Amino acid sequence: MYKINLLPVELQKDLSIDVKGLVKRVSIAMTVILMFFGYGAFLFMGYLTQKEINDTERYLSQISSSVNIIEDIKAQRIKNEESTKRFKELLNTRLARSPMLVDLSYNMPVDLWLENIDLSYVAPEQTAANASSGAAQEQTAQPQPQ
Repeated sequence: MYKINLLPVELQKDLSIDVKGLVKRVSIAMTVILMFFGYGAFLFMGYLTQKEINDTERYLSQISSSVNIIEDIKAQRIKNEESTKRFKELLNTRLARSPMLVDLSYNMPVDLWLENIDLSYVAPEQTAANASSGAAQEQTAQPQPQ
């Protein structure tokens, strides 16, 4: 079906729409608008990231003194743990001499005063070697009867 308009050209209303041209113009406009919004979103995200970096740097500068104090405390704790470990080793290897002194006081007379007690450690293999060499020295050191 055809439309026929018998009015002169100046009085005719052109209501025809060029769909292809309209689609082309709308798609170009939407592409440009999307590109602008994408670029704006990119700039906004960059701004937010920079703001977060600045806030983090400010926070790190504020807590740096606390971090130094904590590092000093950690070093002191490690030093204290090492000294505690050494002290425990010394306590575990300590020889208690009080039972020996109690036995001495029980076996000695009441009027006896001890001025000096010398304690020393002699290895067991040295005692056997010293006893045999000491006996040999005593035999050579005794004068011969005449």
